[in-house]
Amino acid sequence: MDDGPRYFSVEEANDLIGELQLEFGRVAQVRSELQPLIGYGASPRASIALARAARAQAFLEGRGYVIPDDIKSVAH
Repeated sequence: MDDGPRYFSVEEANDLIGELQLEFGRVAQVRSELQPLIGYGASPRASIALARAARAQAFLEGRGYVIPDDIKSVAH
């Protein structure tokens, strides 16, 4: 039963951002045409910026908390 957006902890949000950061680096390994564009994957600053952007997205949606969709929407 789906009762709306899933709330999650700061640790879960950080884990999701970390997974996205690692996946970004893996894409460059798998798709050789991207290797010149992606040298090392996402930086720690990129992760911090993603977290801040997700908080801003939540704020714009009228929420004081981040949901997974906030992180996903700003990551695209």
